[in-house]
Amino acid sequence: MRYNRQEITGRRRLLQPCSCYQVQPEKTLFIPELGKKVTVRVSAKGLKTMKKRGAFQTLKKAGMI
Repeated sequence: MRYNRQEITGRRRLLQPCSCYQVQPEKTLFIPELGKKVTVRVSAKGLKTMKKRGAFQTLKKAGMI
């Protein structure tokens, strides 16, 4: 599913005619509270937010878990 808004940070995506500006790599994270790996598409700012708040709490607040 694709969104115009990034779920973790709440920022809107830049809508450029060239798709090279919209790169969000997929990251696989291990969530110890769940005991499994989760794959998410997240920006560098989103990773920083997850590092600060914790991956489980951030993904839960975003409604991804």
